[in-house]
Amino acid sequence: MYDIAGKLRVGQCLFSSAGTEENMKQMKMTGKKRILRENRTRRGSADLEPYHVRRDYKSTLFATIFNDKERALSLYNAVCGTDYKRAETFEIVTLHNAIYMNMENDLSILIDAELYLFEHQSTVNPNMPLRDLFYVSRHYQKLVGDIEIYYGSAKKIPEPFFITLYNGVEEQPERREMRLSDLYYPKTEREPNLELKVVQLNINPGYNEELKKACKPLDDYVKLVEKVRYYQKDCNLDVAVERATEESIREGILADFLKKEKQEAQQMIIYDMTDEEIREVVRRAARAEGLEEGREQGLEEGREQGLEEGRKLGIELGRAEGRAEGRAEVFMAMIHHGYSKEEAQEIAGIDAGAAFDLLGKMDGIC
Repeated sequence: MYDIAGKLRVGQCLFSSAGTEENMKQMKMTGKKRILRENRTRRGSADLEPYHVRRDYKSTLFATIFNDKERALSLYNAVCGTDYKRAETFEIVTLHNAIYMNMENDLSILIDAELYLFEHQSTVNPNMPLRDLFYVSRHYQKLVGDIEIYYGSAKKIPEPFFITLYNGVEEQPERREMRLSDLYYPKTEREPNLELKVVQLNINPGYNEELKKACKPLDDYVKLVEKVRYYQKDCNLDVAVERATEESIREGILADFLKKEKQEAQQMIIYDMTDEEIREVVRRAARAEGLEEGREQGLEEGREQGLEEGRKLGIELGRAEGRAEGRAEVFMAMIHHGYSKEEAQEIAGIDAGAAFDLLGKMDGIC
């Protein structure tokens, strides 16, 4: 049995109340401005944009598979090294319609006064601790209520654990920890007053094989995704998904689920894959823009190492992944993925006409 129970304990959320209300009131506006300026630099935007809520959200294949208590229990046992037999010993409390983020929580399990939040990622996301902070806060709001914390005895809340299962194409270690304090700006030597730790487990072929062996639904999910990626090398996504699902059914890979929900499952796979492509385009465009900002800052501060890295990365990314072209690519990808022109313009940060002029795709879109 794959047992990371001891190691997983470091993934818990640690809250402390150091500091006073008066100290918080004395926070200098310069510090706030510095954080806002840093966020603008990273996002390549003149102003901070409001959260974008995906009104057309569709469940991912992973979330749908593990919204079943038997499969969810198998995943929990594999990750925590336990051997629970009865699914009624725990409750699935996955968040739905989480308005704070672009997507819903994938899987939340409440068992033995412990709260486990599972997230699946096909791209590397260093913001997972921040996302999980939003998620666990919402869980506590639902469990305790907004009013009850202002009076009465101390409220008991379940201890949280945060697990991210990763199977993207970017190379990652078998196990990685991400901390909320990694995102704090500016960095200090003080012990954080608020910390949250996420354990990321790589579930790609060749990684954490003992874990996948202990959870057949998870192993099957990875195999199905690998089949889609394999066939996608030689044909379009629709054909690749059809071939992968038919072959999986023949080989007993998620066979019962795919037989029952074949059409819906295929749609979810296509959604997952195209959404993954959009995130990659956005990431590359942001990286190109961040590179430009880094070069300017390097010139200003005389950081030779940063300049050299900027030049090498700039050559590698090329003009196609430059600032204007990258934004245009993001815009077009979102249009083809079903976003409205207004939404695509807002997120990509480019006018539709400018994007069409850059890419020469003036006809048949709007």
